[in-house]
This record gives sequence, C-alpha cells and structure tokens, in this order.
Amino acid sequence: MTTWLAVVGWALAIALGVGWWRERQERQRAGVLLQDEQRWISELFDRLNIAHWRRNLDTQTL
Repeated sequence: MTTWLAVVGWALAIALGVGWWRERQERQRAGVLLQDEQRWISELFDRLNIAHWRRNLDTQTL
C-alpha cells in the first residue's frame, strides 16, 4: 500500500510540475506578444501622427 501511495504521489507531483511549467511558458509567450503588439500600435500612431497617451499601471505615470 505504501508503494502505491508513493507512486501516486510522484505522479501527481510530476503532473503538477508539468502543468506549472506549461503555464509559465504560455505567460512568457503572451508577454512577448503583448510587447510586440504595443510596439506595433505605438509605431502606427507615430506614423499616422495620432497623439496618444501611455500610462504605466504599475507606477501610475503617463
């Protein structure tokens, strides 16, 4: 019985680790895509001479 519980415990730990790793990778990819999109929109506004504000939500600066 103890061996069975150990195997289940290890399987659960591995599954949770893999899930965490995939989530981390997905967040990193989403962050890169967001930065690319923000840069693209900023360049577009600059080329079209459209004024726009950029606000940092962490520091509350414009």
